[in-house]
Amino acid sequence: MSKSKKMDGKQIGMLIFLILVVVGFTAPIFINNLEPTTTISAEPRPCITDTDCSLICTDEPVAILCSNNLCAQNTCNERNYYPYNQTFTSFTLNIKLNNTLINPILLANKQDFFIIFEKNQVKTFSPLINLAQILEKINTKLDSQCLTINNTAHCIINNHKLQLNINNKQSYQFDYIPQNNDQIEIIYT
Repeated sequence: MSKSKKMDGKQIGMLIFLILVVVGFTAPIFINNLEPTTTISAEPRPCITDTDCSLICTDEPVAILCSNNLCAQNTCNERNYYPYNQTFTSFTLNIKLNNTLINPILLANKQDFFIIFEKNQVKTFSPLINLAQILEKINTKLDSQCLTINNTAHCIINNHKLQLNINNKQSYQFDYIPQNNDQIEIIYT
C-alpha cells in the first residue's frame, strides 16, 4: 500500500509565492532586453563661450549653446533643446545699478553668438533661452534677494531695493523667456 501525499493549503500557497517571485524577477530582464536602447550618454563638455560647443554632424557645423559652463548638447545623437535659429527675438534690457545704466556690451563675450547685445537691445537666436541664461552671458545673476554683476553681489539689505519689471509690470519670473519687443528692466537702488 502506497500512500500518496496531498499538499495542504500552506504548501500550495508557498509554491505559488515562489513561482511569482521567480517570474517577478526574471520577466523584467526579458522585457527590457527586447526594447532597443537609444540613450547614448556622453561626457559633459565644459565651455566658456558658445564657440567652444560647436559640433560637426553629418559634415555640417551645428551651433550649440554654452550654458552654466556646459555645452547644452554633447554629441550629434543627443537632443538639442536650444537649436540655433536665424530668426531672432529682439527685446530691450535695461539694468540700473544705483541709478547708473549698465552697458551689457562691456560685459559680453564676442564669441557668444546665441545671445547678442547691442546697447540696450538684446537678440536671442533660440526661442527657449530664458532671462537667467541671458544674464549669465554678461556675468550677471538675478534672484529675489540679489543682483550679482561680475561676482559683486548687490543685495536688498540696509534699505536697498531690487526690482524686475517686464513690460512695465513688476515680476518675479527670473526664468522668463523674452518675447519680441519686450521691455525688461532690472533696478537696484
